[in-house]
Amino acid sequence: MSRIGLAAKSGWGKSYNTQLWLEKNLPDQDFAAVLDYKDEYRGLVEGVEPSNPDTDLCSWFIAGPKQVDWGPKAWKQVIDQGERVVIARYRIDGDDWRQVVGAVAAACRRLYEENPRAKILLGVDEAHIAAPQQGAYPEATKKAATTGRGEGLSSLWVSQRLAELDETIIAQWDEQILGGFSSQNDLNQIGVDYPADVHDVRASERCPSLPVPIQADGENVALRKFEEDGQTVGSEWIRSNDSGLLERVNTGDVAMSSTHYGTEGQTLVSPYA
Repeated sequence: MSRIGLAAKSGWGKSYNTQLWLEKNLPDQDFAAVLDYKDEYRGLVEGVEPSNPDTDLCSWFIAGPKQVDWGPKAWKQVIDQGERVVIARYRIDGDDWRQVVGAVAAACRRLYEENPRAKILLGVDEAHIAAPQQGAYPEATKKAATTGRGEGLSSLWVSQRLAELDETIIAQWDEQILGGFSSQNDLNQIGVDYPADVHDVRASERCPSLPVPIQADGENVALRKFEEDGQTVGSEWIRSNDSGLLERVNTGDVAMSSTHYGTEGQTLVSPYA
């Protein structure tokens, strides 16, 4: 089973890349719980346009004020019935969301205990909120990263702030998909066997000598984001794992069957133009 970290600064196309990974891997899962902090992954839900076998991958459920106090037993029933479920946050804050994530993580582990041959995926969006470096969070969330591998539980941890994500979670990743960052604190958390400057989007595009697999057409340049008419149409990422894989990928080269509902956010207009 895999424990994967997917991280980049806000606006880099993080949720889009996450949906690519979910769309590819959900069909192989017997059970899955995708904890959706901003309701961005509803394009994977059955019946959402364009509704077809390639996109109808999950049922949908909310985690609102009434669900905050639910324990693992209740969430296990939701996942057991839905098999693959997108769980969207609804009118609850970060503290309550952390409790939901912990209960769902515990539910996934219980599912494995009852179904030891099952493939189970736990996806945690905005993981730095669910498992912060500063402050407490449920032990079940930590166990999903530290012991889930031996329990048939794969996990995908998505974050835009590595500096705020518990190092215990980061240390357990056996695969990383990392995009661009503009915060030195976040860059300091990147522990890789290649020049981490390739992730620094603040300075010149030029980087120190990069290994051939992560050069861009033979050039030593930092990761890039591509836009058309103000919309992100692709972004570059470095994928690496404990088995020695190292590659540079562009999400613009990968087709998505489902609709992604992430937002670019509003752009303020300069008064100096």
